[in-house]
Amino acid sequence: MKGRILLDTSFLLPLFNVDIKIEDFNELFPKLIRQFEVSYSPLSLVEAKWVFLRLKRRGIKYQLEDYIDGLKYILNSQDLHHVDVTTPEIEEAADKYIETITDYFDRMLYASSLVYGMNLLTMDNTPPGTG
Repeated sequence: MKGRILLDTSFLLPLFNVDIKIEDFNELFPKLIRQFEVSYSPLSLVEAKWVFLRLKRRGIKYQLEDYIDGLKYILNSQDLHHVDVTTPEIEEAADKYIETITDYFDRMLYASSLVYGMNLLTMDNTPPGTG
């Protein structure tokens, strides 16, 4: 049985043509989805658009079509699975970390990973209580 991973938004950004400074990402990502059951939260799609627009406002040249193309790829992928945006269980888990994980998206992704029993693949510091 494959291990289960929930992707942090950072690992979806390259699919929108946003560089996350991971060497060989285009080689590593296909290996990841072959070796693991990989999921994402629809919240990450919202956060990705927010990041995309924020970078564009800073003068970084991105085409809005890159977001649409990435969105189509993710939504049509047989290898990427989505979890629910929220459930009562996710909300209860997230509320336990409201003081320690101040970023809403990070908190919801972490709570989702706990509820679904997945490892959260993130570039952020280790969430509280995990080591």
